[in-house]
Amino acid sequence: TDQPCPGHREFGVRYDSTRPTMHGDQGKVGQFLYLEGHEYYMYNTYDVHFYASFALVQNWPELQLSLQRDFAAAVATEDPTRRKLLGDGNWRPRKVVGAVPHDLGSPSEEPWTKVNVYNFQDVSRWKDLGPKFVLQVLRDVRTTGSLEFAADMYPTILHVMDTVAQYDTDGDGLIENQGFPDQTYDIWSVSGPSAYTGGLWLAALSATIHLSKDLLERGLLEGKIDPNEARAACERYEPMYESGKEAYERLLWNGKYFNYDSSGHGHHDSIMADQMAGQWYARACGLPPIVKPKFAYASLQTVYDLNVLTFADCKKGAVNGMRPNGQVDNSSMQSREVWTGTTYAVAAAMLQEWGAAVEDTNTGTARESVVSDDAKESLWLAAFETARGIWHSGWGDFGYWYATPEGWENSGNYRSLVSKGEE
Repeated sequence: TDQPCPGHREFGVRYDSTRPTMHGDQGKVGQFLYLEGHEYYMYNTYDVHFYASFALVQNWPELQLSLQRDFAAAVATEDPTRRKLLGDGNWRPRKVVGAVPHDLGSPSEEPWTKVNVYNFQDVSRWKDLGPKFVLQVLRDVRTTGSLEFAADMYPTILHVMDTVAQYDTDGDGLIENQGFPDQTYDIWSVSGPSAYTGGLWLAALSATIHLSKDLLERGLLEGKIDPNEARAACERYEPMYESGKEAYERLLWNGKYFNYDSSGHGHHDSIMADQMAGQWYARACGLPPIVKPKFAYASLQTVYDLNVLTFADCKKGAVNGMRPNGQVDNSSMQSREVWTGTTYAVAAAMLQEWGAAVEDTNTGTARESVVSDDAKESLWLAAFETARGIWHSGWGDFGYWYATPEGWENSGNYRSLVSKGEE
């Protein structure tokens, strides 16, 4: 019998029967596919589903769990077919074992069977897909209460985390980007530890530790995996999490926000709107914050001041990248775009930090950062002003309505109509 996690809604999604699927009999409602957009013919594009999945799990939870099971099954598969990548011209295998796929295929091939139709970058080396899988599993468990699902996903979580951990090349607990766009911002190069993928990795470490302990305590791993593997995961990832948090702050925090990356290149200190993605998801999963609340507050306030207010008079959302001098980061097309889901995620993160500060004030809980009432009110207002820009442009100035594009620029130029997720 599924039992909900403590402190969350008292219900659970049950699986009382199995159904035949592409991956054998699974206790789920069937398989679910949706396209990224009219121009991007890829099913269940996972890097952006990370953002869109809140709507799916809250409205059709069993479809979200079904989708997650499909991705988990795909992790263990490989497709050694070598393809020439459009981004850099190198030849790479289509899918490697242990990597979370970018997508589950396209209408032109065989979905579920032939994954990773995307061939612009080498997605098997992307640093965000693995952490996003782990975080979505925990978020789904928190939302549905299905501990059966958690136990089913746990072996894949360990496989994914082991794959991603190899990118911590210096042993400081923090993974490093490899000097190409190895994350969802796939034409915005990143090198070394970075705010976006580094934060997602820390949140995934925390999620793995939490799930390991919870499933061990409840005795739910029997028949799924040797419980000693879960204990070993805790022993491995707990010190990595602590050292990674220290490295994240030391290498990326500049006193006002977290730098885009630690490369020292000309745009390493750009202000990324999505820099608190890991903090946002950790909060959404009921995990402890991955950064000090005062740092999260300062980062989000900086994003509001520069990426929102300075950009288009607060009427077009949060631009992805901004320079410290108030100029848009023009180092790539994506850095100068506004992405709808990213802006909503930023607004959600602002509300989370505001809510956490209010709760601490009301309960008298001591914490590292004491935030003034004026600052709390400021971030609350900033969240709604940030989100309002998407409505103002999407539904007002630009008239995109039910054909929301992947991104738009200050001029109104857009890319890829009817996209999902972060876009």
